[in-house]
Amino acid sequence: MLDIHSCFLTCRGLLSAVMEGNEYTAAHGYEILMDANTMDAYSASFMAQRLKALKRRCGFLTFHAPFFDLSPGGLDMRIRQVSHERLLQMADVANLVGPANIVVHTGYTREMYGHGKMYHHWKHHVCDILHRLLEQLNPSVTISVENVFEADPAPLVDVVSAVNNPRLGYCLDVGHSRLFGQTSHGQWIEAFAEKLFEVHLHDNHGVGDDHLPCGQGNIDFSAILEALDQHDLQPILTFEVLTEAAFQEAVLYLEQLNKGAASGG
Repeated sequence: MLDIHSCFLTCRGLLSAVMEGNEYTAAHGYEILMDANTMDAYSASFMAQRLKALKRRCGFLTFHAPFFDLSPGGLDMRIRQVSHERLLQMADVANLVGPANIVVHTGYTREMYGHGKMYHHWKHHVCDILHRLLEQLNPSVTISVENVFEADPAPLVDVVSAVNNPRLGYCLDVGHSRLFGQTSHGQWIEAFAEKLFEVHLHDNHGVGDDHLPCGQGNIDFSAILEALDQHDLQPILTFEVLTEAAFQEAVLYLEQLNKGAASGG
């Protein structure tokens, strides 16, 4: 079973909280949600100043790109244009801060884009913005496309394969795959294994995207850690929970799973 401490551990943080002076001070990393409204409220240089100070304190930082209301592969050109502008706006801040990885939503839904002509339209435009992001970002920064409503890994595998850049990989969100996926977590990990840069860890009961600490829902985290270990993977582990206390609770739960596995329990 994977020892989680062989990986970088991060906790979800909010750009708005950083900018409002509500400092994150713990000794682990943070994944900062770069929401559009906060990015509009401050200059890139001022945001970078605050985020670099956080990075110095915690030692490790990743970004989660804005995603609310965005559709980077959308059929409507104006909606797509705004979506691309938001992602490129975020990239300007990233170049000043130097996060290790940036998580991006592609906006795919089977109900909207299916697998025919509209699917190819979506894929073309998502690949276009990913190419542009990779060109704009410093070469030390990687990008991970995250599963949200995908029933299986195929759409994201299609995109990553088409872009064919070593800095583009995957972020497996185990809460989303539990809710919307139709394959096991082991199958997701196997499909993403060659370029699984990050995993989002949180729990639910299979009904809503609750972002509970690991162990409070019914996701089988033992199987997830076993699958990561079987593929010899050590991705960034981001705990997408709501509070620092929930982060500590989730880490403790996974540590106990490791101890139980080591003792044969």
